[in-house]
Amino acid sequence: MLTYQEKNTMTKDKALNFPMFEDVLSFPSDLYDMFQDVSILCAFDSGANTIFVSYAIKLGLDASVHKLSLVIEYINTRPTNFYLALTEVTSLYISTNFRHALIGGTRDGSLVLWDLRDSNLMHSTNPHEMIRKIYERHEGKEGKYVYRLPNYSTDFLGENGHGSAVVKIKDVYSNKNIYEIFSLEEFGKVIVWNLTELTKYELAQGLYDLGMSIDAKIKLIKTTEFIIDDFYFHDLRRNILCTDIDLDKQATK
Repeated sequence: MLTYQEKNTMTKDKALNFPMFEDVLSFPSDLYDMFQDVSILCAFDSGANTIFVSYAIKLGLDASVHKLSLVIEYINTRPTNFYLALTEVTSLYISTNFRHALIGGTRDGSLVLWDLRDSNLMHSTNPHEMIRKIYERHEGKEGKYVYRLPNYSTDFLGENGHGSAVVKIKDVYSNKNIYEIFSLEEFGKVIVWNLTELTKYELAQGLYDLGMSIDAKIKLIKTTEFIIDDFYFHDLRRNILCTDIDLDKQATK
């Protein structure tokens, strides 16, 4: 699984030639004119000829401009599904052992989850005002594109979450019942999460947590956090910006 991360402004007829991908991808031309700006933020190759690409888009509404992200799932270079975030998605990941959850890290520090098992029908009548405004610009093409909002978001955590853009998401540990991931922000905070699914009982009783949308089945539970420069960069505290991290599974301590 490969990732790509480099902000790159698009033009209407420009194709995406990723250095590490054999595929050539393009942003749907009939969507391009709907937005004031289209820039690629990041991409994630999940294998099986599937690539997720996050585009930063600007949508002008009245006198204000809203910065959003449109994540497009390409299968064999064909745009297939469309995932909308109400902020800029700066990192993408699918856990190797929880492959029906697409996880996005955002510029404002929150994590968002989309359940890839959802059908487009579940999202085709979404009442959110932003989606309604986008559909108003489709001029009769509403049925061609269905925009899926996240099933879960950590933005309710506030200062207990990340305080800057999330630049990396990665697996930590997993077994039959536990799926752990960590997320890294620019300022060096690492948060470890349990990626979990509601039980049949919880679903039947409607026991939803903060951050979950109606009918959501997946969520994140924060377990711990630490700051990288507390351990390694005492003399450079707050003078670095993190861009990547990896897990040394061979470490003894």
